Amino acid sequence: MEPVRSYKTIKFSHHYYKFRMFDLKRTLRLVDVHATDYETLSPSFIEYDTAYITDDARTVYYNLPKGELIILYLVQDNIMMTTVRRYIVDKYNFYYDLIGKEVMIKVIEE
Repeated sequence: MEPVRSYKTIKFSHHYYKFRMFDLKRTLRLVDVHATDYETLSPSFIEYDTAYITDDARTVYYNLPKGELIILYLVQDNIMMTTVRRYIVDKYNFYYDLIGKEVMIKVIEE
């Protein structure tokens, strides 16, 4: 019998469109972490990263925080997904330490 593995979890507040290509019951590998600033993100990247659908079938966009940000690069079956997080030193270090490791995605509706 194999031991049960424990994976770190990356939480999301909504079911984003970008999840459609992924099986969220399986792990994704965090392949890189990049510090950036809101002003460097293109409008098309922001649209891709923040679009989600509401219970009443409307498409809405999460408001990314302005200022310093972290981009996480996650891969499953050679398909990449990004997600943007507010930059906090401890949070950056937490994600940086997970590079190369498997993580789970969990959606916690607000």
